[in-house]
Amino acid sequence: MGVKESVSFAGVMTVVEIGGLLLLVVADLASEPTVITRLPESIPATTNPALFAGLISTTLLAVFAFIGFEGLANVAEEVRDPRRNLPRAIFMTLVISTLLYVAVVWISLVTIGERELATSDAPLALVFERLTGASPKTMSLIAVMATLNGIIVQIIMASRVLYGLAHQRDLPAILARVNPVTRTPLVATALTTAAVLLLALMLPLHDLAEMTARLTLVVFTVVNISLIRIKRGSPSNVQGSFVAPVWVPWAAAGACLSLLLFDAIMAG
Repeated sequence: MGVKESVSFAGVMTVVEIGGLLLLVVADLASEPTVITRLPESIPATTNPALFAGLISTTLLAVFAFIGFEGLANVAEEVRDPRRNLPRAIFMTLVISTLLYVAVVWISLVTIGERELATSDAPLALVFERLTGASPKTMSLIAVMATLNGIIVQIIMASRVLYGLAHQRDLPAILARVNPVTRTPLVATALTTAAVLLLALMLPLHDLAEMTARLTLVVFTVVNISLIRIKRGSPSNVQGSFVAPVWVPWAAAGACLSLLLFDAIMAG
């Protein structure tokens, strides 16, 4: 109880969020069809250290923007045919998100320019206003919806992580308790909600996003190292499951560690 309603609400918010971003792309293509030929303008013409430092900082926020695809596995018990649907959903989420983000960044850089974007407190709202002529508050409202969407989804996912760990006796048993009426882990959900609220009140959004990105990279590193160990001791042809090539966890762990190392160097 409540899972279908929460997922349905998140789905509606996702449609609104994607619609707002697609509106930017469509509006720019409609006003200037030749914008496709201006792709090279979005590529920096210099390679100075300041640009590299900015790229690393932005990459951390990009990690935060992509967070969520891995959480699909946490609700496998509530997915129809998870062995078939989960791998497809994860890959589709990554591909669609990447294409959408790249298109929006490209349109923003070509239309506004990096200097004006850098001095704006709300760059996406500025792009929206410049392309559509509508109030930038519309894009701000879409951003609020996107934030709420991410919060709802992460509460669902994180509560299932607590439930799973408690079910394996790695956390207190009360977190594995399933309510007899709703058939959902209410205690784990309430604890997750309280933690989200506390962090939201204590930290600014930008700092919270960067902290989350760093913790996520640490978790991804540990997960990929664990997968390397699993692949060494398990057969490579597990029936009914998606099996990644052996180089994938090595490359993923290396990429995560590299980002964390560069971030530490820049911070120092």
